[in-house]
Amino acid sequence: MKKEKLARAMNLVDDDLLEKASPYRRKEKKRPKLKRLVLVACLTGLMLALGLWLFIPFNTSPPDISMYESSEYYGIIQRLNVLTHKKPTSKNNFEKYIANIFRYTTDKDMAAAPGDAECGGEYGDEYVEATDNQVAGVIEGDRIKRSDRYIYYLNADKLEIYSIAGEESAKVATHAISPGNAGSVGNKTLFDGDWELYLSQDCRTVTVIAPFYDREVGAYYVGLISLDVSDPANITQKAQLTVSGYYLSSRMVNGELLLMSRFDVKYNPDFSDALEFVPHLDDGRGKQCLPVGDILSPDTVSSAQYTVICSLREEGLALLDHTALLSYSTDAYVSAEDIFVTRPYTEYEERDGVTYGISRTEIARVSYVDGMLAHKGSVHLNGTVKDQYSMDAYNGVLRVVTTTRVATVRKSANGENVMTVGSPALSADLYCISLFDLQTIASVIGFAPAGESAESVRFDGDIAYVCTALVAELSDPVFFFDLSDLSNITYKDTGVIEGYSTSLVNFGDGYLLGIGVGASLGNLKIEIYRESDTGVVSVCAWELENVSYSTDYKSYFIDRENSLVGLGIHEHNKTMQEGSHYILLHFNGSKLNKILREPLMGDNHGKRGLLIDGYFYLFGETDFAVKSISE
Repeated sequence: MKKEKLARAMNLVDDDLLEKASPYRRKEKKRPKLKRLVLVACLTGLMLALGLWLFIPFNTSPPDISMYESSEYYGIIQRLNVLTHKKPTSKNNFEKYIANIFRYTTDKDMAAAPGDAECGGEYGDEYVEATDNQVAGVIEGDRIKRSDRYIYYLNADKLEIYSIAGEESAKVATHAISPGNAGSVGNKTLFDGDWELYLSQDCRTVTVIAPFYDREVGAYYVGLISLDVSDPANITQKAQLTVSGYYLSSRMVNGELLLMSRFDVKYNPDFSDALEFVPHLDDGRGKQCLPVGDILSPDTVSSAQYTVICSLREEGLALLDHTALLSYSTDAYVSAEDIFVTRPYTEYEERDGVTYGISRTEIARVSYVDGMLAHKGSVHLNGTVKDQYSMDAYNGVLRVVTTTRVATVRKSANGENVMTVGSPALSADLYCISLFDLQTIASVIGFAPAGESAESVRFDGDIAYVCTALVAELSDPVFFFDLSDLSNITYKDTGVIEGYSTSLVNFGDGYLLGIGVGASLGNLKIEIYRESDTGVVSVCAWELENVSYSTDYKSYFIDRENSLVGLGIHEHNKTMQEGSHYILLHFNGSKLNKILREPLMGDNHGKRGLLIDGYFYLFGETDFAVKSISE
């Protein structure tokens, strides 16, 4: 030891020599080997655990819900648990994280579970209907309403009021609208595409239907706002209510508002929180879920969606009644007595070892009397219903036109039907259902050429107009049905003509108006038809190339008395400023003539036009114009 100290002192021995010479250091040399062995053992165990974690198969069964047996909604929870359970897209964690390396971030996990009057107010205002309603006396919401003194136009989230004074007309008021109980937009993202309004018969109240998305809670709502417009210079809010879900449709009948909305249940909901899977509303006293007794659940639930129906008094938005139909989610038709809502689904059938998927629709009938809603049964039909105009109640009979799709399907390894194979076979069908017992009493099956779908339908008393089309080939026939004798339904058609109509409507004096696609995609065609002794003939057509137009019927101006039709267009390959217009056509009995083409900014869906005392009033996103119309 003395020699070591001496060597260090003289810097004659380096550290390596001392390491070899010292017995104490030789013992220290063995310790790192032990540490490595322990480390290797730990790493091996970790890798085994990681391997198990990476490759153990995921559980694909729906979660256990037995803990909710005491809930009043347990029957609904049982049905929704299967529909809303999102199975893992990977077999295990290894596949999941490998896939994540190559996947962009999406919001799929947040998506919904899949599914297949007497007029005259205090100030002398008189109500004048501005909307071409489907059913007389059943008023539909619109972007525009009017009295004899003012025009009320809903421009995105602003109510604008204009005087009616010909070329001297001007905007007299603008009122910003903020749905939701917060009283201001705040974190809410507004949707203006489906905003609509109603004007009361005494012209003192405007009711606004305002769908919005609340980013604070991550949910969709329909806001209802009642405004006092008796003094346009001092518009005030009278009442407000919100209903969960998306806006479907609404009607005003004798001072009662019927609101139809769609509530979607998201994937993997928390069934301990009823707000996540049960429709609810808020009238200012907090969110209240619909009781289970007000929810109709069909025997076969095909989607995790509800159609919610609320009846409210126009004055004060007082809730009269509400109901919800589970698995209903598409369209609604409202007659003078009933609401009909549709539920599309697919029925599978085995034929000679091949599985076929057949499109089907259940139509539920809900009556409304003095604000009270009552379920009156349902009927199942082949095919799907395109829109509200494909249904009509007349003399105790519900008439419906559907498109039936039949497609072959293949089965996955676990036996599920997962994909249609090839192009489906299509057919157009007409059904007549008795409202006494909801039984089909007459039908015309497959009346259109093979492969055609019903693209537009209108009923008018004992007559039905149907346009079917081979959409891919831009060709169609238009049918006239005589339904005066349901034991002997007859029909005539035009034969195959170019293009197809997305809207059909009676144009008066025995003429039919069709608005739709022309000979080429991007062409607008407006056509007039009439019935002849041997068939249906096209009287004339007006076509404009390379334009887009709205397919929303309420965006059209239809004046049967003066034979006028107007709508907004946008020319392709032009800026919004240069290509956005409103056109007005006149039918003189043999030809359609353009009498107005006015620049008008905004989305075609929201453009509106009104004819008042020889002046045509035009409304767009940023424009307002008045033009004198002379024949």
